[in-house]
Amino acid sequence: MLGIDNSLIYDPSAYYTAPSSTDVGSVTDSFHQPPNQRPSKNINIDSSRIEYHADKFQALLQLDLQDRLNQIKDNIDNNDFNKKKLVSSNSNLVNGELTESVENQEFTIQINSIAQQQIVVSDIVSATGKSKLNPGLYTYNLTTPKYSKPLKFEVIDTDTNIDILRKIGKSIISEAPDMEAKLERLPNEQVRLHISSNKGTANRFQLDLPYGCTTDQLAASDQGGIQQPSTDASVIINQTPIIQSTNTLLLANGKIQLQLQDADPKPITCAIGPDIPQIQSQITDTLNNINSNLEYFLSLGLDYFSQISSTIKSHQETLKTIGIDVNSLGFLSVNDQLDQALTQNFLSTEFLLTGQNGFFNDIKKTINANQPNLSSISTLPSFEGYSIFSSLV
Repeated sequence: MLGIDNSLIYDPSAYYTAPSSTDVGSVTDSFHQPPNQRPSKNINIDSSRIEYHADKFQALLQLDLQDRLNQIKDNIDNNDFNKKKLVSSNSNLVNGELTESVENQEFTIQINSIAQQQIVVSDIVSATGKSKLNPGLYTYNLTTPKYSKPLKFEVIDTDTNIDILRKIGKSIISEAPDMEAKLERLPNEQVRLHISSNKGTANRFQLDLPYGCTTDQLAASDQGGIQQPSTDASVIINQTPIIQSTNTLLLANGKIQLQLQDADPKPITCAIGPDIPQIQSQITDTLNNINSNLEYFLSLGLDYFSQISSTIKSHQETLKTIGIDVNSLGFLSVNDQLDQALTQNFLSTEFLLTGQNGFFNDIKKTINANQPNLSSISTLPSFEGYSIFSSLV
């Protein structure tokens, strides 16, 4: 069994000497001292430096606490009970949004027809079939209520039917961005060209096809292609008929935007009221913020914890009626009753939280009326690694 020489065991106390009077606040390492010569381990620290760093630390702590208190107040102020939302009884037929807050209201809408774009579809042609158009440059006109554009495409000797249809489609969408043109591929290597005004708008247009284009070669005509004229949207709102060319319905000077999806003779109810999910989310965020800072005050042993906690617990019974629970320490939580309170008793719930003597305002009053007493702190926090003794030793 190996013997152990105790003199070889590292003893850190053997390697430090007290600093000289000129070495205030520092530690001088003194190695190569034999273990039996143990110097004093007392360290002299200038008390004025301790006071300086304590003051600096206290200032940092004061700023941090004030920032947290302002954060609570700002979070409370960010609760907006005026947020509104539009709810449709049949969102598959009509839905909408609000560009600005408007008063609570309810109205019925009956959709007799929605706006349909004009459609022109060419005859079905063979995709690989050789075009019967002679090579050369072809021009034609596209006319809408807003403009008339001369369009053109070029035919070369090797063009097939699908090449020609593709060129016609490209010439339309490149010059008329409010138009749509697409190739529809059908079974048995057949295709046709589908031309329309933009979806949801009853735009009217006219195509004057190039001379020499017949229905089996290129485009729509009365002899074979499909032509669907545009139709306007027709709705009745609170017994007032409205006819327009788009499926976007603007009400209240544009503050209410409705999107018509499909026609249905059955009346649809649209209601504008508080945006309950958004408002509930704001309330929950505020309570979480209060809890987070309350936990911080508690961790410091700060007497400010008991001041805010007392304010919270003084509202315990009223908060309970709207689905907000308070535990024995004053921490807050929500339950399903909050959604019910906002839905069924919105104004009274708002009053309990934001009224002059409401919960949120009482929290702000407590913050404004009291300043944290730093002398009551029992546990010192750190700020980005800063320690009160960090530069003393």
